[in-house]
Amino acid sequence: MTGIAESEHSKNIDTQLGAAGVIDRDWLESRVARMVDDDEAIDPAENLLFYGVDSIAVMELGAELSRAGITVSFAELAEVPTLEAWWALIRARLAA
Repeated sequence: MTGIAESEHSKNIDTQLGAAGVIDRDWLESRVARMVDDDEAIDPAENLLFYGVDSIAVMELGAELSRAGITVSFAELAEVPTLEAWWALIRARLAA
């Protein structure tokens, strides 16, 4: 990447990761809230498909995590699409 493109890419990742520049449970909850169809509270144990999260959104989340250095596959995210399961998966990768 060249100067301007690299800066824009870094800026986009910083915006996605939040002000602290880290991925934590709050970041994930906020990120998932932007993926759902309505403003109701998200049950952490509920299947996110019931909230309107689709496969494209799951792929985008996986790509975003990958850019942040956390490798998770679409299959891993899709296997149990709940906030609890996704946070457990991310937390395990962060600890590795």
